[in-house]
Amino acid sequence: MRATLGRAALAFLLGLALVAAPAMAEEVVPADGDGDFSEEYPAELGASVPDPIEPLNRKFFNFNDQVDQHLLLPMTKAYQFVLPSPVRASIRRTFRNLRSPVYFVNNLLQLRFRDAAETLAGFALNSTAGFAGLFDPGSEVGWEQHPADFGQTLGVFGVQSGPYLVIPLLGPSTVRDSFGDLVDRAFDPLTYLFGMGELIFIGGSSGFVTREANSKAIEALRGSSVDYYAAMRSAFTQNRESRIAELRGRLCWVAQPQEPAVSE
Repeated sequence: MRATLGRAALAFLLGLALVAAPAMAEEVVPADGDGDFSEEYPAELGASVPDPIEPLNRKFFNFNDQVDQHLLLPMTKAYQFVLPSPVRASIRRTFRNLRSPVYFVNNLLQLRFRDAAETLAGFALNSTAGFAGLFDPGSEVGWEQHPADFGQTLGVFGVQSGPYLVIPLLGPSTVRDSFGDLVDRAFDPLTYLFGMGELIFIGGSSGFVTREANSKAIEALRGSSVDYYAAMRSAFTQNRESRIAELRGRLCWVAQPQEPAVSE
């Protein structure tokens, strides 16, 4: 049953990606060498990310919010009550360590070879001396993990976000990032260890382990927002696209502006 649910969820996400794919902009646009990628890859902030199915997205968002308030929030509070903060931090480190293969592959694909090497070395050290990631000796010796995913990789190479999506039970995404998530799931160890349970309750955008780590920020956003849906869309897209724009600026073929030649 668990495997069947997992396949059904992945098929649903893939179907959304295929339906909305024609709306995506040109996929890979090489930099023109002037060091300014604002034209071929605009930093999509907030509402500038297209949201053509906003009425449907809002319905899914309201559904997810009800699940969050009536299921995940009580689970989060119980989780925080039963387990002290250091134990919860160790659990988060363990899940993050298990995702290191996803980070490593995407760092390589993004040509971030130093980040990939540090991620791999940190994974090896944390999995052994760190007792499967419960502790983080890798950071202590400078081998930080560098989170990366395939949706981000596509963005780094010029693939536009496509329409904004709210996935039932999983939360905010875009066409590009939904497709990227499918690829990441294929080689994420947690997919095979926990199946659909990892996708929803541990690692998804609404997973209670993730929810617990971000509970204060979520409640602050909810309490300060006139339109919670628009605020969440803006926060998600700003964080996502600004990070991709930053990484694109580090690509070796994005030339920096040249100093004007001094005439003799």
